[in-house]
Amino acid sequence: MLGLIITLVFNTLGVWFQLGEARQSKDVSQLGLVTELNTIAQQAEEKINATDLPDKRCDDDQTEQLRDREQAALAAALKNYDYLAWLFARDHVTLADANDYLAPAMIDAYEFGGVFVPAEHLARDYPNLKRFRDSAPKRLWPPDVCPR
Repeated sequence: MLGLIITLVFNTLGVWFQLGEARQSKDVSQLGLVTELNTIAQQAEEKINATDLPDKRCDDDQTEQLRDREQAALAAALKNYDYLAWLFARDHVTLADANDYLAPAMIDAYEFGGVFVPAEHLARDYPNLKRFRDSAPKRLWPPDVCPR
C-alpha cells in the first residue's frame, strides 16, 4: 500500500513538473513570436518615417493621396498589426502585459492609417486591427497627436 501511495505521489509530481515546463515553453515561444512581430512592425514604421507621411498626419483631407512607396509602407505596417490583433483575438498570444504593451502602437497605426485611407477601406482591409482598436480600453489609447 505504501508503495502505491509513493508511486501516486511521484506520478502527480511528475505531471505537475511537466505542466510547468509546458507553460514555460509556451511563454518562451509566445515571447519570441511577439518580439519578432514587433521588430517587423518597427521596421515597417521606419519605412513610413522615411516618407512624408508623418508630416502630413495632421493635414486636412489626406485620403487617397499616397504615392506608391508610401502606400506600400503604410500597408505593411497595418498588415503586421492586423495579424498581431488576430493572434490576440484568438488567444494565440496570452502573455501577461503583451496586449497592454503593444496596444498603443497598434491603435496609433490604425488611427494613422485612417488619415490616408478611407474608413470603409481601412475597416475592410484590416478587420482584426479595427476590432482590436474598437474593443481596447481607453487607458491603452495613445495621446491624440493632432488635437483639433
